[in-house]
This record gives sequence, structure tokens and C-alpha cells, in this order.
Amino acid sequence: MIAGTMLALLVGWQLGTGSLFGPLVLCGGLAYILIVTMLRCHWEALFMGLLVLGYLVGNRGFAQLMPPGLPMLPAEAGVLVVSLALILRIPLERDFSFRLTPLTVFIAVWMATSSAHMIFDLSSSGFLAIRDFAMVYYAVFFFGGMTLAKREQSIRIIEWALGIGFALMAVGYLLYLVAPEMFHQIRYRSSPVIYYKGDLVGIFAAAGIFFYYGVSTRCSGKLEKIGLTLLMGLSAGVLFLTLARSAMVGAAIGLCIMVIAGHWRILPRLLLVGVLGSALVIAVDISHERRLAESQLYAVFEHGVSLVDFAGSYDYQNPESKDTGDNNRFRLVWWRSLTEHVLENGPVQGLGFGYDLANPFIQEYYPQGNETFRTRSPHNFLLSVFGRTGMIGIFCWVLILGAMTNQAWRLVRKQKAREPLQPALIFLIMAWTIFFGALFQVVLEGPMGAVLFWLLLGLSQMTLPKASEETTDEKALAAENA
Repeated sequence: MIAGTMLALLVGWQLGTGSLFGPLVLCGGLAYILIVTMLRCHWEALFMGLLVLGYLVGNRGFAQLMPPGLPMLPAEAGVLVVSLALILRIPLERDFSFRLTPLTVFIAVWMATSSAHMIFDLSSSGFLAIRDFAMVYYAVFFFGGMTLAKREQSIRIIEWALGIGFALMAVGYLLYLVAPEMFHQIRYRSSPVIYYKGDLVGIFAAAGIFFYYGVSTRCSGKLEKIGLTLLMGLSAGVLFLTLARSAMVGAAIGLCIMVIAGHWRILPRLLLVGVLGSALVIAVDISHERRLAESQLYAVFEHGVSLVDFAGSYDYQNPESKDTGDNNRFRLVWWRSLTEHVLENGPVQGLGFGYDLANPFIQEYYPQGNETFRTRSPHNFLLSVFGRTGMIGIFCWVLILGAMTNQAWRLVRKQKAREPLQPALIFLIMAWTIFFGALFQVVLEGPMGAVLFWLLLGLSQMTLPKASEETTDEKALAAENA
């Protein structure tokens, strides 16, 4: 009663002074509590679903939003919310929210060792150390995902956010290519709310392919399957329109896991989509009287060739592909110079958070200096880990990747030649897709890719079958085959 009276007085005072921030926050909070209560999900599930939706639809624009009076970006607000939920759930609900699997332990060890490193770097690098440390604290979403996976309603919220988000992102990106000025006019405090980064859109579109296919295996109605196949085709089309080579690699890895799991049926669907899409692209190119070397299909072909053209010696003809050879040489020089610099100056502990990982590259590639070069990440997540934390960080990630591989093998053994596709395997394939994309782009160092990756990995880990369930299923399979 007293608290309610004080709150009413505070809201009345803010309205009297002309401020709407407090009343809007109060109304939004009450609406949020009502929705969460009706859905019977974890109270942080809806917030995380909105984050996923925001990063998919708004992309880079959403990542930069900061409401007035709250100096916190969306991802950092998510880290705070998830951390509070994990901490408070133990005493209030007597619930230790995550299982101590090998993957959980390895990620926790990586976060702990990196945190200790950052504390020492803080005195010398200040805010830059905290900014670079984001690549570590985003892993909090992994533990948040494990928590959400304990309730089916929470999983459904994330799945709905993914389904809607991938579709809106694909449509939005197509419109963005046609009329970018329309999106530039949608602003909040002088910053665009929707701003697409082609490489990230391509990686997300690749993940969307596997999401829609996985959901379609759980549907029985023909119309639902057709609709999901169309959305899968839309995602595939956007993937190739972005010409994102990192996304192509991620998609190829995801397809390999699908085929090993016995779900080769995705291949004829993608082939059909590819034939129809190619016919449409050819028709457009003919109408514009473009030569073969200038066509979109040829651009896709040359970007595919560039994946194995390490020396950048191929003679690229398409205008969209002209710089791919130089880009390959650019990255190889950066990766080599950074590796040598770390091995010389800090092979065990790395160069620390706050250190500009572009320094050794700029000194070699731009010996006269380049004041316009602002990128600090080498476009390879594992090299970022090595640069910041040396062999200690790489050792942790070898363990993490080993645990992820073991997890994939367990799920593939359980899934082989079965329908529907396990949600755990869908989440894990999407996580692997994003991770391999992060080996060629700045993905996991920033919130746009990291939030989705860690959340999906957490969801896949918590929904793993227990050892007893695996044994029972293997016996059942043996009985069927006998």
C-alpha cells in the first residue's frame, strides 16, 4: 500500500514536470509482468525474445539504441537482466539454473580466466579494456539460454522471435536494397533504427534456412510445410544476395551436419529453390542486357571461387567480385602479422583487452600510416581470442569446440534418419553456422552475432538427451533393425 502510494506520487510528479519516461517505464513494466504471467514463462524470456527480434530486424541500428536516462545498450541491458535472473533464481526458487556439463565448465573457465586478465588490463587501458571484454561477457547469454530451455513456453517464445525475426529481416533487407533512403529516415535520437550489415544478414539468413527446415519437420499440414519451405527459400535467396562468403562457409557446415544426421531431404528443397531463384535472376539480367560476367549468378560463382583463392590470383570479372582477391591478401597479412606479434610479445597471456589488434597489421600493410583505419578486430574470432588472451584463451576454446563437437555427435547419433528434427540439433546447427561465419567476419566480438550465438548454444545444451535416454533409444533402434 505504502509502496503503491509512493509510486503513484512519483509518477504524478513526473507527469507534472512534463516527463513521460517514468510513466512509460511503469506502464511497460506492468504490461510485461501481465504478459509473462499469462504465458507462464521465465520472466526474462520475453525480454530475450525481444532482443533476438531486435537484432534480427534492426541489425546494426538496433545495437546502437540507447534510451534517455538509461546509459546502457540493448545487449548490456540483456546481460544485466540475465545475470540478475540467474542470481536471484537460486535463493528465491531454489533452482540452480544450469547443469555442470563439460561445455558449461569450459565456458565458465574461459570467462573466469579472461575476467582476471581484464582486471589487470583495466588500469592501463581503461574503457577500451571493458569494450573489448564484451566478447567474453556476452557468454552470459549461454547460461540464460540453458535456463530458458527448462520450460517449453520459454523455448516457444524464442522460437517465435526467431521465426518472425528471420522473415522480417529477409523482407527488410530486400526493401533496403531497393530503397535504402526509406530506412535512413526511421531514426531515434539521430541514429537509424534499422541499419543492415550485409555480412551479418547473410550469416543470419544461413541460420534461418536451418531454422525453417527444422520447424517444417515438426509440422503435419501441407500448407504449413509449403509456407516454411518458402521462408527457407527466401532466407537462401537473401544469403546469396549478400554475397557474404563467411555465411556461405557457415551454411556449408550446417548442411554437412544435416546430411550426417540423415536429413538429406533439405538438399532437394534447396535445389528447387536455387533453380527457381536462378531463373528469376537470369530473367532480370536479360531484361537489363547484362553480360554473363556482370550477372548476379556470376558474382555468386566468383565469391565461391574466392573461398579457395588464398593468394588472390584469380582474375575476377564481376564488379561485385573485383576486390575479393585483395580482401583475401589483406586478411592473410593481418592474420600472419598478428600471430607473429603475439608470439613475440605475449604468447601465453596475449596482448590484453584494450590493445589495438590492428597495430602490427597497419605497420606492415600501411607503413606510411593510415588514419582512416578504425577496425580493431582481425575478422577472425579465434585470432581475437589469441590476441587478447594468448594460448590460455586458445586452450579454453579448443576445449569448448571439442565439447560442442561431442555434443553434435551425440545429437546426430540420436537423430539419424528420424523426423521430426530435434530442437536441440536445430539450435546447435544454427550456433555452428554463426561460429564458422565468425572465423571470417567480426561477429562474436559484437552483440549482433554474439547474443544469438550464445543463446542458441545454451538452448541446445540444456535440451540434450541424458545418457540413460540415449541408451534406451539405441536399444530401440537396434531392435527395429534386427
